[in-house]
Amino acid sequence: MILCITHSNDFYTIDIFFEYLTSKNIPYFRLNSDHLNYLQKISITDHLFELTDEFGNTFRSSDIKAVWHRKGWRISIPEELDDDYVKIFINEYGNLRYNLYTALEDVPWINPFEAEKKTDGNKLYQLKIAKKK
Repeated sequence: MILCITHSNDFYTIDIFFEYLTSKNIPYFRLNSDHLNYLQKISITDHLFELTDEFGNTFRSSDIKAVWHRKGWRISIPEELDDDYVKIFINEYGNLRYNLYTALEDVPWINPFEAEKKTDGNKLYQLKIAKKK
């Protein structure tokens, strides 16, 4: 199974990719990173985890054969969350994402997360890489 980490507002390119995977009978799971919060259930046992999304779809980390990290936009803050806890909520969300990503570090990534952080928005670095190719 391919884990596709994206955002709930991501469409078109990822939809074409999902159509391709479906045509090849390759299973995938769409994990909307902005919903990795109170909308989803995460269970952790030993060094594995299981995640159930807001629609009831479940995957186990042991089933993941590859990861495509596409979009990592900001998370939505629950309206009912007290202002005093917003910073904590955002920090804990970042920690949870990082923990999930490192739990998958031995699985092939189409675009490794750390490399993506280095190139995202870094136009000078992108031009340097493009010039080499």
